[in-house]
Amino acid sequence: MKEKVWRSKWSVFFSILIVLLPFAQFFVDGLTAIALTNNGESNIQQLFDNEYGKASLSYQTKENKIIWQMNVDKKAAEKATRFLFSLKDKKNKSILPTLSEENQATDLFTVISKETEKDYAAVFEREPSNTNKNYKIEFSTPLVSALTFKVAFDAASDQTNEQKTLFTKEYPISIKENDRTQASTEETMTSATKESNDASSTEISSTSEESTSEVKNLGDADEATVDSAKKEAEKKYDETGVPQKITRSAAVSSKSLKTKTYANIPPVYINENGTYPKSYWETIKNGNVRNHPGNIDGSSNWRENGSNKYNSFIEYGGTGDNSDFAISKYAEETSQGLFDVYLNIRGNVQKEITPIDIMLVVDWSGSMNENNRLGEVKSGISQFINTLDNSGISDKINIGYVGYSSPGYLNKTIDLQSFNKVKQQIKEFTPTKSSGGTFTEKALRDAQNQLEKENPEHKKIIVLLTDGVPTFSYNPIKVNEIKNAQNTSLDGEKYFATQVDSTKTIGRGNTSSLYGYGAWGENYPKAILGNTGRIVDVENSFVSTIGQAIQIKEKNTEIHALGIQLQSDSGARLSYDDVQDRMEQIATKSDSGVLYYETANKASEIANYLSNKAVQIISTVSGGKVRDPIGDQFNYVDSSLEINSVGKTPTSEINYSDPVDKVISINNLNLGKGQEIQIHYKVRMNTEDENFVPSKWYPINGKTTFAPNQELPDNIVDFGVPSAKAPGVDLSLKKNWVEFDGNPSDRKNLYFSVGRKTKNSQGNDIGYVKLSGNNNKQVWERANISQISSTADDSSYKETIWLPKFNNSGEDFNYFFSKEINSPENYVPKDISENGDGTEWENVKEFKKLKIQITKIDADNKEIIDKEASFKLSGGDLKGPISFAYNGKGMYTLPDDVLLDKGQTYFLTEISAPEGYQKLAAPLEIKIAEDGAITISENLGFTVKDNNLVFNVPNKPKVPLPATGGSGVWLIYGAGITALIVGVGYYFLRNKSKGEA
Repeated sequence: MKEKVWRSKWSVFFSILIVLLPFAQFFVDGLTAIALTNNGESNIQQLFDNEYGKASLSYQTKENKIIWQMNVDKKAAEKATRFLFSLKDKKNKSILPTLSEENQATDLFTVISKETEKDYAAVFEREPSNTNKNYKIEFSTPLVSALTFKVAFDAASDQTNEQKTLFTKEYPISIKENDRTQASTEETMTSATKESNDASSTEISSTSEESTSEVKNLGDADEATVDSAKKEAEKKYDETGVPQKITRSAAVSSKSLKTKTYANIPPVYINENGTYPKSYWETIKNGNVRNHPGNIDGSSNWRENGSNKYNSFIEYGGTGDNSDFAISKYAEETSQGLFDVYLNIRGNVQKEITPIDIMLVVDWSGSMNENNRLGEVKSGISQFINTLDNSGISDKINIGYVGYSSPGYLNKTIDLQSFNKVKQQIKEFTPTKSSGGTFTEKALRDAQNQLEKENPEHKKIIVLLTDGVPTFSYNPIKVNEIKNAQNTSLDGEKYFATQVDSTKTIGRGNTSSLYGYGAWGENYPKAILGNTGRIVDVENSFVSTIGQAIQIKEKNTEIHALGIQLQSDSGARLSYDDVQDRMEQIATKSDSGVLYYETANKASEIANYLSNKAVQIISTVSGGKVRDPIGDQFNYVDSSLEINSVGKTPTSEINYSDPVDKVISINNLNLGKGQEIQIHYKVRMNTEDENFVPSKWYPINGKTTFAPNQELPDNIVDFGVPSAKAPGVDLSLKKNWVEFDGNPSDRKNLYFSVGRKTKNSQGNDIGYVKLSGNNNKQVWERANISQISSTADDSSYKETIWLPKFNNSGEDFNYFFSKEINSPENYVPKDISENGDGTEWENVKEFKKLKIQITKIDADNKEIIDKEASFKLSGGDLKGPISFAYNGKGMYTLPDDVLLDKGQTYFLTEISAPEGYQKLAAPLEIKIAEDGAITISENLGFTVKDNNLVFNVPNKPKVPLPATGGSGVWLIYGAGITALIVGVGYYFLRNKSKGEA
């Protein structure tokens, strides 16, 4: 019994296993990172996508090695991080990668190649960074069957400065020999066949079988692309009822070239007295400009040779003539403060281009005779052919020509053929005269039929040239709303035809209006709107023409269109703008929003368009864009912008205009093999800006970027931005103090207004300078004044305004000190500088009439003589002698109304001396000069205080008796003793003489 149960269980198990086996393969496919084949096919795997960034990995086998390519988008972070990766085989042994030099991987990353080192074979980002980075890393390894790919981000620790791992992840990868991408990834969407309601009607595709499924080849697309294609197919089936088939084969997508991206090579700058390139070269003239050196960033050789400016390119996709494109930017100072800025961009032909099939569709209607439009078309086609012929890839180009007008008139076709076989025939195909109407819908269909004949893997392009509205179309049967159209502008017609009766041509020949082509010749033809069953009017031929264009675009054929001197269509009640909108709906609008439509307002612009279009189709710089913001410290010189062709092969004319909001934008650049342009303009240093700092390095521009392909507007690379500086000046200021009274106590800190002017302008004040000093010195001065203040107040005074040498026009500034704004009371300031620039001033204390106050002192002991004397003052402007009043304590003053004036000489006479003192032998002379300087005879010192001339008058005692206890007493004693001795001696001598007698 148990045995039967187990048999039953095993039967169920094997039944389930058999059911699940088909899904096992799918499950295994989901686990395998990338399946590699041995035929050189490339496969892409998305890696991480987190807060540190995201990355994808692709690789292919080639002989005995694997060629890898990793695209890394590193996100900005607060702290500098470093990206690294490594590979190990099945035995956990490190695999040493070899970095490619073609895309500068060796400049941005380094490999630890010594086996003795800890991180042997790991690949590190050379410089940690905290800004957004985009890297394209190419490298190779020996061929192995399986390996583990490890990625990581690390950062320096705050404490130890050692590298700390922030994120790491490993990816097991199997390298298989068989091609699994073709064997198991085909996905098909089908549905029941729709039957046509009208045997004579056809889909726009010109096939009468609506049930035929359309195949979309995704090549090596990733899962996101496949999912997107599924959704598009579902949407298209809902709209058209045509089954859609999606395959993922090994074929290369026709759009693969447009997806080529370039890892930015970010220029390196340092912040030291401003910002300038870490490595730089200088123009020979004056060293005021530092330029980025291009690919040899890090070398110092550039500083020795300014002529290298012509080679300072940053190259992408190779070097020299083999680079996909190269960019350069440098500047030089041509006159004081005036800088010429140059941006050079060099293009090339696409080196690994998918073969291209091109059909020229040219309007041969009667209106093309006007303004020699046909002649310009013929000339333009000749240039178009010559450009392709000189590209070096003409063997990969097929080309044909549809010339069209209307039924019954000249309509001719050159079938799609090898370029080299048919190039001369196409040059000569355009007629000299034309006639008829404009049946654009049929011409587009004929061109697409040529493109669909063969080579489904080729890129398909239609170039349409027309000067007017379509005046004929097929009769529409079904329409859809324009919002459901792919790769089409939404402005213009509301509907586009999805089904027409190709056996019935309608149109009036001179307008797009279809009025009168309704039932019984009335009103407009009718059509069914989608699956609604609602009937709508089809008012003009644009509806079917745009419908044909949309069907072509859905088959991945690009339509590039030129509207030549278009006009309004009054018969269809369409304005000029209405016509333009509908012409734009015919052209392709790419997934990235690029509209392949242009307008020629002059017939002469046709040739330029065709020449430019040829370059755009085959070149590495296709619809490129430059964004060049003028630096904050610089002003653009009006009308100085120009663009010149400087390569071996001339470029077509490039449209440009002066910058808007200080940003130069150059669009639709197409540069191929041997072509190079130079964008040139002038800027001036904004030295008059309040934030200007002399000798500081200012970037001449903001971040200057270049997007080489209009289909990838976010894939931008950076130009190296030059930096420039401008000098400033230093001022000096001197103040001489002149004080008649010799009293400096009234001095204070001074403020001077600073002004400037040029040779051709009047001066104006711009700030203030403070001057202070020591009162013991008669001269205050400052030198090397490089900054001034915006205020003249002690509480807010701060010297922040620099002094540039010249103004925004390069004219030298002449600086001057215009006035002293806070002179001390009773001082008069005066500019005594030689050239009147106020660099030297004199402050003279203002003289006021003086009172006089004298004090009597003892000439010997300097003590005050508190005994009354009498004095009189005479001379000068006095009417007569005036007596002093005694105020006690030796002080004498004049009446309040008696004042001494400058320019006068007065005499002080002592009438009577204090008791016991000798009177002055002569009057004292008091002389006051015109400048207020005072001198008093006998060199008597004086002071002026509170407007009083104050000095002391000494008197000598009459009899100089010795003072008690003084040394004079001993002299008296000595004299007395001497006299006594002499007298006694004389007495004895006399008596002796008498006795002898």
